[in-house]
Amino acid sequence: MAIATSVVRNGKDFKCLNCGADKFFEHNIKMNSRWAIFFNMEVFTKRGTAYVCEECGYNHEFYK
Repeated sequence: MAIATSVVRNGKDFKCLNCGADKFFEHNIKMNSRWAIFFNMEVFTKRGTAYVCEECGYNHEFYK
């Protein structure tokens, strides 16, 4: 089971944009495009991090 933790982005405590909570579940994600999938090139797609709010479930995605 994943543990919700607080998140710091760019030196600031991050809060949920929907409800204002400060605990998130962290997931690694990939931004797949239709062309990358068609040509079987998913390995070259951008990777990022998603933080899912523990309270409301809102998904925050960061690709940098």
